[in-house]
Amino acid sequence: MVKVNYASLQTQSSTMSSASQSRVAGFNQLISAFDSFGGSGGELIGTGYDAARAYATSVMSPYYKGCILYSEAVADAANTLADSYAAKCGAENLDEEQLQAEIDSATRGCMSLSASISGLQSKAKPAAGDAARISSLQNQLTAAQNQLTAAQEKLDNLRAFSAESPSACASADGYQGLVSKAMSGISVSFGGGGFALPEDLTWVSDVEQGWADREIAMENNYWSALDKVYNGESLTEAELTAIERYAAAYPDRVDSSVLEYVQKARQVKAEEMKIRGLIDKVDAGKSLTDEETKFFEEYKKNHPDVQVNSDSVTKEIGEKNKYSAALEKLNNNKELTAADVKAIEKYLNSHSDVSLSDGDRKRFEAAKVTVNYKQVLSKAKKEGTSAVYTEKEILALRAYYQSHPDEKVPDYLAESLNHFNTTGLAEGMDVSFNLADGYIQFTGGIIETAETVNAIGNGAWTGNKTWDKIKSLNEAVGNSDNMKLLDKADDLVNVADDAGRLTKLGGSVSNHLGKMGVIGSLVSGASTYLERKDKYGEEVALQDAAAHTGITATSTVVGSVIGSFIPVPVVGTLFGAWVGTVVGNVLSTTYDEARHDKIEASDYKDWWKPW
Repeated sequence: MVKVNYASLQTQSSTMSSASQSRVAGFNQLISAFDSFGGSGGELIGTGYDAARAYATSVMSPYYKGCILYSEAVADAANTLADSYAAKCGAENLDEEQLQAEIDSATRGCMSLSASISGLQSKAKPAAGDAARISSLQNQLTAAQNQLTAAQEKLDNLRAFSAESPSACASADGYQGLVSKAMSGISVSFGGGGFALPEDLTWVSDVEQGWADREIAMENNYWSALDKVYNGESLTEAELTAIERYAAAYPDRVDSSVLEYVQKARQVKAEEMKIRGLIDKVDAGKSLTDEETKFFEEYKKNHPDVQVNSDSVTKEIGEKNKYSAALEKLNNNKELTAADVKAIEKYLNSHSDVSLSDGDRKRFEAAKVTVNYKQVLSKAKKEGTSAVYTEKEILALRAYYQSHPDEKVPDYLAESLNHFNTTGLAEGMDVSFNLADGYIQFTGGIIETAETVNAIGNGAWTGNKTWDKIKSLNEAVGNSDNMKLLDKADDLVNVADDAGRLTKLGGSVSNHLGKMGVIGSLVSGASTYLERKDKYGEEVALQDAAAHTGITATSTVVGSVIGSFIPVPVVGTLFGAWVGTVVGNVLSTTYDEARHDKIEASDYKDWWKPW
């Protein structure tokens, strides 16, 4: 598969040209030195000197001419590839595989649209609106066909470029062979430590012919490029190289204004390719350095007319500035806003090469907890007891009070949560809670219920969403025989502690809610699910299971807390258990009646019975 990055190809061409000119300058110095030594017959006399002079002029000078021809041919090949691609494919990156996928997708789209149009047109009795639908489909078909044509043209051009590319290197391959042949002869001739000429010097004539051709081509290419300079036309990479090469060979023949023109063109092109490189870097999800950011901003300011699609870089710089500003606040222990948190999270998520230090990470997580908490506070203060809290918001409260155990809950928040209702729990629970206020408001049982369900979803059950986690309840209970649930109960115990703190119960609720109580809650939910899935369907049964799980856990907490207030062994425990059962009966009855039946006062006649 052929894949070409325009900026990389153009930059490679310029780099090869510059490197070639540096090497050629060095080779020319060697040729001059050997030619000068070859003409020193009147000064250096002797058989040894004569042999060395013959070797210098017959072998070494042609050899370095061959090196020059090879070096320039390699640079010319790079120039040809760059100019050929720009002429055929334009100034964009192309990927054969991506283009083929785009063509395949557009082809399928055209076929589908054509079939839809044909189906509508073939109807014996067109319906009202068919004409409008046909017109809309035809417009979509035209757009799809244009997309297909454009993609196919790009693919054809890319493949044509690829097919012609090997020929660009033909001259370089030829001179590489001559240089290799010369090297072989030179290594053999020096084997005896003298200046014996190589037996095979056939390559010399080829080099001299190439050198003569070079002189002619250099002259012609220079004057052709010069015409474009005087006409104010832009120059290709090959034309820029032609002027530079001629100026190096004949510095007295080239006007300084021409060289300034070339240098400026080189600079403009280099800057443009750097900009394109930055665009490619951003598109690849990499972050820009401060130096790169500064360069981009200065370039856009100094070249407002240059048409380069740099929207992605502009967006990247904006996001980077927001990230840097937020990070500076974090490092200076200043309070972060919700926008600051969003800026940091967004930048980290979109840049795989950027990460926070351990210290910054800890500070950021703490700041995020505080920001999320304040957002819930604002909601509670604004909406009061009518507020509907999401699972994320409840978890935000939990995270904050876990990290701030000594902080008092604001009255308006506690009041709001005492009337808690949330998304993601069973339908009708808010009704049941309101009806049961007289029995459970003093305990804040609603909070415990919500937090319990959330905690089970995060610990004991599996799945990415609360609903998916609830669905695994049946399997969890099925494994309860080997007490696997014991290992999963800790989350509920921790949640109970949080719930106790939020509802001002005080102390450690986990002292009262053991692992068996947790398992009891899970089993309650499982039995509810199994009993009702056939009667109400799986979805409703799962909702009921979630409600009963939370209700059972709440009742256990309530009973254990109340029982702990009676310092009489056994009596306190039994009384607490009775209270918990009463609370559970009331809540369960209220929920079930609100969910499935009309609530009647007679439904509560046995609320006080522990069975």
